[in-house]
Amino acid sequence: MGWEEAGIAPWTLRSRLGRMAQLAHRHGDRPVTVGLGTVRGLPLVRGLGLDVFQIHWYDRHDAASPLDRPVEQLHLDRPLLLGEFPTRNSRRSQTEIVATARRNGYCGALAWSLQAGDAFSGMGPAAPQMDTPWPTASG
Repeated sequence: MGWEEAGIAPWTLRSRLGRMAQLAHRHGDRPVTVGLGTVRGLPLVRGLGLDVFQIHWYDRHDAASPLDRPVEQLHLDRPLLLGEFPTRNSRRSQTEIVATARRNGYCGALAWSLQAGDAFSGMGPAAPQMDTPWPTASG
């Protein structure tokens, strides 16, 4: 269930996320991010001091949050991570999803799950093709 379905007001959630980001930076040494269902959630987390923005992509999100949209069009001040994508039951192969994310400027891509028992999990034969190093900002 998402925050909207739970009846949490956006400004309340934004305040809580901002406080959590502050605490994570104060007490930790790892990058801080929040996984968002689509790019529509970006206004909720802009300006909160996150180190990386993160969205998820599934076929059902493509109309509102197209994977083919270049990241630069979002005018973000931090890198954008494809934090979740289906490894099964997509009209696109895993290799195509990763290649599309690379081509459009995502800083990386994380598959949803390798072994979970849901309809969107299961790497299959594409897994060995997806271990190509991601390009870095320096080269």
